Amino acid sequence: MAAAKTIAAPSPLTLSRNPAELRRAVAVANARAQEWRLRYAELHMAYVQLLTHARAAVAAAAAGELAPTAYIAGHLEEIGLSPAPGAVPDALVAEGLAVAAELARERS
Repeated sequence: MAAAKTIAAPSPLTLSRNPAELRRAVAVANARAQEWRLRYAELHMAYVQLLTHARAAVAAAAAGELAPTAYIAGHLEEIGLSPAPGAVPDALVAEGLAVAAELARERS
């Protein structure tokens, strides 16, 4: 899963002093900022939902429920991310850690 490459913002020193061009540049920057705010809100919401289901599973296990992972399994099924039948748990963890490591490398 490759992250999209970002485009560097133009330096204020290279922007034209033409007011129309400056207004357009500000409008584009505002539109991009709004897009990123919406993306962040969506990602944060997904994280909160997953964390909520994980916490419910831990509480269910502590309470001695018979199937505490049903909270997470149900959520993963809802969002279309259930593991394939026969998936190896260690392989799933390794895959996730590899993606995280790749994203960390791209950020540095």
